[in-house]
Formats: sequence, C-alpha cells, structure tokens
Amino acid sequence: MGSAVRADAQRQLGALASAAVTVLLILAGMWIVTKAASGQRAPTGREALRWWLSWGVHGVPWLLWGLLVVGILLFVRYGVVEALRWFVWIPRMAQERVAYAVLPPGGFAPSAEAIAAFTADLLGMRRRVLAWLDREATAFCIGLTTDREGRPLMYWEFPKRFEKELEAACSFYPGLQLLPLRELLPAAPQGSRIVTRRLELRPGRPERFPLQSIPEETDPLQAFAALLNTVKVPASQRLEQRIHMVPVPPPLLARVRRALVGSARAQEGRDPLATVNSLNDRFNPAEAIERRIERAGLWAKVGKAEPMFRVQVLVLALAPADGRWLGLVDRSEVASGLVKAVFGSWEQWAGQNYMRSVGWPVLGGLAVLFGSNSFWRRVWFDYRWRAGLVGRGRVMTSWELWPLMKPWTKFCRAPRIRRRLGVTLAPPENAPADGMPICVSA
Repeated sequence: MGSAVRADAQRQLGALASAAVTVLLILAGMWIVTKAASGQRAPTGREALRWWLSWGVHGVPWLLWGLLVVGILLFVRYGVVEALRWFVWIPRMAQERVAYAVLPPGGFAPSAEAIAAFTADLLGMRRRVLAWLDREATAFCIGLTTDREGRPLMYWEFPKRFEKELEAACSFYPGLQLLPLRELLPAAPQGSRIVTRRLELRPGRPERFPLQSIPEETDPLQAFAALLNTVKVPASQRLEQRIHMVPVPPPLLARVRRALVGSARAQEGRDPLATVNSLNDRFNPAEAIERRIERAGLWAKVGKAEPMFRVQVLVLALAPADGRWLGLVDRSEVASGLVKAVFGSWEQWAGQNYMRSVGWPVLGGLAVLFGSNSFWRRVWFDYRWRAGLVGRGRVMTSWELWPLMKPWTKFCRAPRIRRRLGVTLAPPENAPADGMPICVSA
C-alpha cells in the first residue's frame, strides 16, 4: 500500500520502542525499590551501570542464541514457505481457474441495490483459513474482449472452488447466462510478425484519494464496448482487458482504513500549510476549498462501510507489424492505438484520483519511461497474464468499481454487443406436459 503501509509501520515501531523503554524503566525502578527495602543503600549511578554491563556481558550468549533463532524463523518464513507458495501452492490454485462468458438479456438493467448485493457476495469468494498461502491466485477477474465474430464480450474468471459463491451472487441478476469462454473466443492470431503491446494501469495518486463516482444512469462500459467494436478479428487483431479483484476480508477492513487515514495524517504533518492549526485556511479561500475537497474524498473512501478490493488492471493488444522501429524492432500503429484508446476510456473515472500507466512519469506526466513493455517488466506482466495472478493491487471501494460489477446493460448503446438472445421462462403452474389443447378461431 505504499505510504499508507510505511506510516502504519512507523507508528507500530514507535509504539514498540516506547513500550520497551517503559518496561526497562519500570524494572529499574523495581530493582532500586527492592534494594532500598532490604536495608541496603541505593546504588550509585556508576554501580548501576557496572551491574548492567556485567549482566550484558553474561547475556551475550543468550543474545546470540536469540539472533540465531530469529534468523532461522526468518529463513523458514521467507525462504522455505515463500518458495513453497510461488512454486507449489499458487500454481496449484492457478490451475483451478475457470472462465465463463457473461451474456445478459437485452433489457438487462439491474438496480443499485442488486449491484451492491452482488458486490457484497463477491467477498465470499476467498479462502477463510490460511488465505495468505495462495491469495495471488484467488482473484475474481472481469475480462473484456471480442468473440469470433468480433463482437464485444465480457467474461468472468475465478477459481473453480468458488462456483457456488458466484452462483449465489448471480441470483441478483435474473436472466444472466454463463457459457464456457473457450467456446466463444477466436483462435490465436496467425503470423510471424505479430506485435504485442502491454499496459498496466494503477491509481496515479495515493490510495486515499478516490476515483470519480460515475452516475448510475449511464453505462461506462459503453466506452470499452465501442472500442472493442473497432477490433478486426479476421485481420489478426486482438484486444483484451482484465481487471483482477481480490476482496479485502472483513477482519482486515479496519486495518486498511486505519492505514489510509494514517497516510493522510502523515502527509498533513509534513505539510505546514495542511495542518489543522494552520492559519492559512482562514485567509486563503483556495487552501480551504482544497482542504475540504481532500477531506471529503477521504471520507468517501473510508467513512462508509463499503467492501474493498485490491485491484489490478492489465491490457494486452495484438496486431500485425506495419513497420520497423529504426529498422530493428517490429512496430504496429494499430496495437499501440488500441492500448492508448483503452487508456483513454479510463479517463471517465478521473476525479481526485486517476488511472495512469506503470513506469516513471516524466515531463509532468506527459510521457512514461520503462512501462509495461520494458524488458524487465514484461516477464512479470506475461506471467500474471497467463496464470491469472495478482501482484501488488491497489485498494479501491465498491462504489468506485460498481460500473465493472455488472455486464452490459440496456443503456449501453454500442452496437454488436454479445448478449443473450432470449430468456427461457418457466411454464405456468398446472400446465400439462403434453396434449395441451389449442383453440384456433376462423
């Protein structure tokens, strides 16, 4: 969590050091009182120092044994257990992941209460015991891509063991149809000169600043659907976006909120113009307005009992090469254009926070160096993409993500969206299975 985690760790370290000093002072006071009660004179400072030094000399072997035990525990935790996590338990959970295409009916328009209930049920798609062993492979993934005919398609990917939880969550979306994804996906693009462009998005400001809240009367997925309609599948073009979400367990919500508030408190403490006792707010209306906006955003982020998720956004575009960069590396204007268009579709979430590409922003954020296509980032990107893993996700609330928690609605006006063509209704009560008379009037 970046600065939030560091601020929380600094507070805990300071509290631990303060407690240790307090315990030492209490022990020293008890020792002095015991000596005085036994009729002995109170030791001088030199005698007390000599006693503590002699005790320290005799305690060196115990200190070495303690350091050895701590070293063994650290090696077991971060050497043995971490190796087992990444080479055994996480790959095992990743192999259990399944994907289903989501086909909503034509008039699909869930209420805000239904979306909130569906999102709350997603919190159950996690392990209750030893969840940290393979947490990176248990994410609920929302994918946006195209089918064989080039129509926009949404799919959900998750571990197979959580199918019952998803089935219960889907009860809030009547008429929804789930089909195996492999039946609808196009074949891999053919050709020896296929250019791949990668993009990973994350919040551009600290996590305590929320994204823009989008009105419920619109369907933000229309921007992605319109872009997917431009992908030419017969021309070996592909575009896919995956939003991985790992639910924050309810027992950890208080800790996450406390870390976000602590990071804001630490930032205010370092800024003399942002302190509560600052006189600048009284005379500078701009500072007062900015402060009020930031506090309102922090309250919207942590003030409500909203479910939280750690989110990771990955985008992959494929297209045939249409030239070479400096005569050395294949390039594709189509693949680069698709990635940039996805980036632009996320601008509708820009508010106090915004989504930006990973890497080093330069020129005031106009360009990014060493992004997802750099050689040392692409290996980790491709591994997460193939296995469906989550790295260091960023904390977001359900009200920031609600447009992604549902399939296309009837308000999405993009053409050629892959929907369910019909809804099978249950037969009326007491209807005969066969031999039903039909009246035909002349």
